Amino acid sequence: MLPDRELEAGEAASALATEAAMEPDRVDELRLAVQEAFINASEHSNASDGRVYVTLALWGDERPRLVQVTVRDTGVGFTAPAERGTMLGGAGKPRKRGWGLTLIRRLVDEVEIDSGSHGTVVVMRMRIGVATEGT
Repeated sequence: MLPDRELEAGEAASALATEAAMEPDRVDELRLAVQEAFINASEHSNASDGRVYVTLALWGDERPRLVQVTVRDTGVGFTAPAERGTMLGGAGKPRKRGWGLTLIRRLVDEVEIDSGSHGTVVVMRMRIGVATEGT
C-alpha cells in the first residue's frame, strides 16, 4: 500500500491488454478500473499486512479473448452499496467520493466482488475482440 502502487498495477494491466491486442480505449478503461480497485483496497481495507495483491490473467487462444484482473486484500471487508443514483451528497452538495465501485462496474465487462471478514476480492474481466455497446 505504498504511494503510486495503483499506477503500477494499472500499467501492468495495460501492458497485458495491449499485448493481447485490446482496443486502446478499452485498455484505458481497464487501467482506470484497476487503479480504482487498488485505491479502494488501499484506503478502505485496514489490512493488517498492509498489502494489496493483484493478479493478471489472459484467457483464450482465439478471439474473443478475456483479460482478468483480480485485486485482493486481507482487510475487514465491507457491505457493497447499491449503485449510486445521484451525484449529490448531503444538503444538495456534489458528492466527490464513494463512486469507485460504480465506476468499475461501468468500465469493465464483468465484475465480481466478494467481501467479508477474510478481506475483499474484486475480479474484473474485459473481452478482447468483441464489439461492445457504443462501439
